[in-house]
Order: sequence, then C-alpha cells, then structure tokens
Amino acid sequence: MAQLEVKNLSLSFGGIQALAGVSFTLSKGELLSIIGPNGAGKTTVFNCVNGIYKPDQGSICFRGHELIGKKPDKVAKLGIARTFQNIELFAQMTTLDNLLLGRHLRVKTGLFSGLIFTARVMREEIEHRRRVEEILDLLDLQFARDQLVAGLPYGIQKMVELGRALALEPDLLLLDEPFAGMNAEEKLDLVFRISDIRAEFGVSILLIEHDMHTVMSISDRVLALCEGREITCGPPDQVQRHPEVLRAYLGAEPNQERAADVPTT
Repeated sequence: MAQLEVKNLSLSFGGIQALAGVSFTLSKGELLSIIGPNGAGKTTVFNCVNGIYKPDQGSICFRGHELIGKKPDKVAKLGIARTFQNIELFAQMTTLDNLLLGRHLRVKTGLFSGLIFTARVMREEIEHRRRVEEILDLLDLQFARDQLVAGLPYGIQKMVELGRALALEPDLLLLDEPFAGMNAEEKLDLVFRISDIRAEFGVSILLIEHDMHTVMSISDRVLALCEGREITCGPPDQVQRHPEVLRAYLGAEPNQERAADVPTT
C-alpha cells in the first residue's frame, strides 16, 4: 500500500493552470524525484501536500489521512516535514536552537509545567536535546552547533535546514531543491547524507531538483512534469530517455543518444 497517494491534483491561479490532473504514489522508504522546467508545477505540488495551497480538485492521502483542507501544522503533526527552495531559518539563532525549534510539535508539557521546570519537563528536555545531538552527529554539524546561522556558509545553512526538518521525526520528508547553490563537493556530501538519512530513519523522500545527474543517481523513481501536467513516471534511466522529457528540456525532438544533454543546472 502506498504511503502517499496523490490523485488527479488540479489547481489554477486565475487563468493560469498550475496543475492539471497530476497523480502519483510514494511507497514507504522510497525516494521519488519530481523534475521539470521552471514553472512545471513542482513546488506547487509540495505546497498542496503540506497545506499551503488548497487544490481545486483531487485527493492527497497520507497513511489513510486526507490532507486537502488541513493546515500546515496539522499536516506536520501527521509526520510530514519540509525544507524550502529559499532557506527559512532563524538567522540570529544558533544551529542548535534552530534544530530544537524543529522539535516543537513533539513538546508535550504545558506552559505552567515549563515555568516551574518539573521533573517531567526536565526528562522531556533531555530527550529533545539527545535527538538533536544525534542529528548534529549524523549531518556532521557539531562544529556549528553554537554558531549563529547567519554566519554559516550557504551549503551549511542548507544542511541545518535539513536537520531542522529531521528534528520533527518525519515519516515523509519534502526536499525542495536541496542541492541548489551548492558546489560539486557539497552536492556529493549531501548525496551521502541523504543515503544515511534513509538508512537511519527509514524516511520516505519526495525530492524536487534540477540537477539531473544527482536525480538519476539517488532516485528510486522519477516523476516528470511540464506545464502542470505529468509527462511520465518511472525508473530514472527510463524517464531520462523519454522523448517528451527531452523535448521539454531541449525544446525539440532529440535523438535518443542525446539523453545525456538534459541540463544539469
């Protein structure tokens, strides 16, 4: 049974059709990448899944729960966490504090208990910090734990945002262009980190990315969109050679041998 099932998702903004009948499934532990030219509807799909947008029609079912109509905080409570195309961190807070904020939906004690700092609150605080320390170790961020995010390199900030999403302990992770702005070494490092995350947490991943070489190397399946419509969905090598995918990227009907020419930026 699919963990996430999206059926006939459609959304328009005025006269612009952002999504038109998009459907796909995601199994537990799977990594599905969504690709397509700018304006294809990739981020719009994410915004529908985590409750920022309400589709005009369709269904988004996660572990038996219909997500359409739920607010982002309710979606997060069901076990869906997200990183953003543009970094959304608290720049004047430390790496450690940003990750601890990712635990806010896991806080069980109330305001009064927190003020008097009962034994129960203390135990909960220790557990939250233990989980955050594990993430710092997993992402090799211990060196930055007490540094303000504003002073960190862009690639490290991306890793901090990933860590904050993991702090929620999600079952489904939405990664919106996590490799954007990274150099080749940082991209390779993040590929290994994502592999570690899948092994360590067993989390399912929905990924948006423009770097086709990276997509093809880490994805179990790839969904290709163009102008809000699905072109194809399947194994990476099959999608990479699909004539309509090549046409969407190159603007003309290419030879099959030109599959490697699909842009990697």
